Amino acid sequence: MNPGLEVVRERADARTPREVVLSLVGDPDMALRSARLKAEPAAEGGTARAAGLIEAEPERAGAIRN
Repeated sequence: MNPGLEVVRERADARTPREVVLSLVGDPDMALRSARLKAEPAAEGGTARAAGLIEAEPERAGAIRN
């Protein structure tokens, strides 16, 4: 598994971004990690649940009083 890519600025040229993206797209480990990153939040209720939790937090903590 590749923990990250390092692009050396002094050696980068116009082709570098394309090469980096293609290396990531073609990496089966990266595809698996990407699928996991997509599936985990969805399994927890997705963005709607996350927004609800964030919006409920100030009220839960007593910061907002009606």
